Amino acid sequence: MTNPAFGTFANLTAAYTFNGDNQLDNFGVSVASAGDVNGDGFDDLLVGAVRDDNNLSNSGSVRVISGFNGSVLYTVNGNSTSDNFGTAVAGVGDINGDGFDDFIAGGYQLDSVN
Repeated sequence: MTNPAFGTFANLTAAYTFNGDNQLDNFGVSVASAGDVNGDGFDDLLVGAVRDDNNLSNSGSVRVISGFNGSVLYTVNGNSTSDNFGTAVAGVGDINGDGFDDFIAGGYQLDSVN
C-alpha cells in the first residue's frame, strides 16, 4: 500500500497485537493515548470494549495497556448490565498531581459514577 504523504507501507511490522476476551466484546471500539499512566517513561494506551462481560452482561471494560511491553496494566469494568463502559476513553494528563497521567472513560448507558 502506498500513501503519497508517507510513502510505502509494505515493510511495516506490528509492534504488538491486542485481542479482546472474545469476538463479541467490541474490543477496540474506542482507543486513545493514556499518557504515562504507570510512570515508566513510556506512553500507554487505552482500549474500550463496550460489550465485555467481565462484570455483567455488556457491562463493558477499559484496558490500560503498557506502551513499554504491551501488557495489560489495568482493567476497569462497568458496574451494571448494559453499562457499555468504554464507549469513550481519553487521557487527561496528571490531574491529581501524583506524578502519573490519568484517564477518563464513559459508557453511554452508565447510570452510576465511581
